[in-house]
Formats: sequence, C-alpha cells, structure tokens
Amino acid sequence: RYPRAKIYKAPPPGEFGAPNELLGEADIEIADGAFGHGGERNVFAMRFVTRTTFTKVTADSRGRQQREVEFEAKPGEQWVVKEDKHARVNDSFEIETHDKSLVCQVTAGNLAQNFNAATAQLGGDIPRLKYLEAFLITTEIPSKRILFTERRLEAGFQKWNTNNGIVLRAERPLGSGDGSSDEGRIRTEHVPQAFSHWTLADNENGVDYEDSDGRARRGRLLVCDIQGCYAATRRELVLNDPVIHSQSGEIEANMFGLTDHGSRGIMLFMKSHVCNPLCAVLGLPPNT
Repeated sequence: RYPRAKIYKAPPPGEFGAPNELLGEADIEIADGAFGHGGERNVFAMRFVTRTTFTKVTADSRGRQQREVEFEAKPGEQWVVKEDKHARVNDSFEIETHDKSLVCQVTAGNLAQNFNAATAQLGGDIPRLKYLEAFLITTEIPSKRILFTERRLEAGFQKWNTNNGIVLRAERPLGSGDGSSDEGRIRTEHVPQAFSHWTLADNENGVDYEDSDGRARRGRLLVCDIQGCYAATRRELVLNDPVIHSQSGEIEANMFGLTDHGSRGIMLFMKSHVCNPLCAVLGLPPNT
C-alpha cells in the first residue's frame, strides 16, 4: 500500500515540459509483480483504497461558481500503473519520460475527438475512438516511485497497426457483416487504419504544438500503434499507448518519446497502408 500518493493531471496536448498540476492525494495499492511488459515499461495492477474525487471551481455562463469533477475513482475499479523499465538517470529524467507518454496520449486523444467530429458528419454508424485518460502518480512511502496511470482496458484487447509500418487484421470482422461482399462498405476494422492516415493528412493543414524548450512548432504528425478494445454496445474503440511519429523529430529527437521515429516512421506506415472506403469518403489523399 502507498499512502498519500500524489495524483497529477496530464499536460495539455502538445505541451512538453509544462508544470505538473497536482490534483490531490490518495491511498493506492499496487500489485507486487508486473502482469505486462512493453518495450519501454512494466505494467502493474493498481486500485484506489477508497473512493477518490478531485474537483475544481469553475464559473458557468452567468458567472456563477460551480464545482467540476476533474478526477474520480472507485475502490472496485481496475487501474494500471506503468513504470519505466530502463535505468533511471535521475527523477527529472523519469518524469520527462512519463511526461512524453502523457503528452502523446493526450495529443492522440485530442486528434481522436477531431476525427470523431469528421466521421460524424458522414452520417451512418461509424464507431467512435476514445483514448483512455491518463495521469501521473508519485509515491514516497514505502518507496519512491514515479508512475503513469490509467484505467484498465476492458476485455478483448486487439492491435490494428504497429509503430513500424505493420498493419494487422482483426481476429474477426468487428463491423456488421462478414466482409465477403460489398467491398465498398465501411466496416469497423477500417476505422483505426483510416484514423492513422487522417492524422497525417489533417496535420498538413496545421497542428500546433510546443517542443520541450517551449518553442512553437507546426508539423505533420501520424498516430499509429493503434491498440485497445472494441466496446460493441457503445460502438466505441477504447484505445491506449499510442505512438506518434513527428517530422519535428529530426530537429527535436524523440519528441513524443523513444518510439517517435520521425519521417522514417511516417514513411513505414504509408508504405504499407492500403486506403479503405473510410479513407475515400473522408477525402484523404490516395496512398499510391
């Protein structure tokens, strides 16, 4: 058990090096052994000991004060914490590593919201994308740890593409129909691939962000390594652990973390990407 763990809000999209905003403190329990191992981090089960709610005071359109919930967790909910598996140089280095992961996930989530708005205009029943909300946790007792945390994904984990250009097929068609006919029909498994393509095309119109030195930049980004689960009842793909390749990586190496491979990562994705019907109706440039 870790008493009085500090919970910090993720930085805004694209804002590296922003001060970590403390939401509050809570008692948490973390499993002794990791149940998952990624390329950069080990994953542990975690839970909040008691119901935890953090609020802030805001004003409505008439200037009246009201409380807005910024964070809420219940004891029965399953959470995970992710800890850097590499040797730590110092606390600042580890915070920077998690900061890049937090900014990456928040930026991908913001792009997913914009993508949902674009697909909603098409009509039909195209599934929405949602990235899990992530936070930073630090502990002091019984040991000092710096952790990335988010809710645990629901069952049915799948990966649709990777960070090195590999496109994966779902184990079964996620949309209605078995895909044996009506090739022009938009199916659920088209959505993750079209989203990755769309992030690159959308950024050609300009996505502003700041590098770790606070300098304003505008560059092309591509979100990939699309993974998570499909909540069929909500028609929603719930995602986590994105990779963002940024062309600014040539100037600011690994801007979005060690998996940001810059123009090479973008090239590898586009080399293997085959446009699908959703790419076409979104008006994305054909990938030839």
